[in-house]
Amino acid sequence: MSKTILMLATFGLEIVEVGGTLALHAQAGDAVHAAVLLSRPESRPQVKQAAELLGVKSTQFLGFGYGEFELNAESKMKLVRVFREIRPNTLITQDPEHSYHDLDPDRRIAMLLYLESIALAGRDWRFEECGGFAPHTVGDIYYMSPETPNCVVEIGTTFGLKQKALDFL
Repeated sequence: MSKTILMLATFGLEIVEVGGTLALHAQAGDAVHAAVLLSRPESRPQVKQAAELLGVKSTQFLGFGYGEFELNAESKMKLVRVFREIRPNTLITQDPEHSYHDLDPDRRIAMLLYLESIALAGRDWRFEECGGFAPHTVGDIYYMSPETPNCVVEIGTTFGLKQKALDFL
């Protein structure tokens, strides 16, 4: 049975960081999508090329500004819409622990935004404002490079593809 995978990236490079896993899912017939919170317009073509090479079916750039977004309803609605529209079985995103240790202030706010938006996506919250899509609960969440992993994905067969994708960035 095929799955729908969503890579929720704070920065476009994160798509390549988990590129081996994304490519494995794409090769297995899963529908792999990506959404990027922060990406300058001039870097979007390269991020999109890297994602396409890995087998990512669609890449959305959410248009948040560096150091300018907040943990508010407007920000949450953008993400809730993505979750409800794509309807992922599995979400891959940054590790909450890592986001708090990182010196980039956007990562801390982003992680809170992700977690609250995931919860709201499954509720009857702002239905029309989030595109009219039915509520959706994400089944599994995998965190990138956690300090204490409980799952490791073997990417030996797709590592070369991941390396090629890195060349675009």
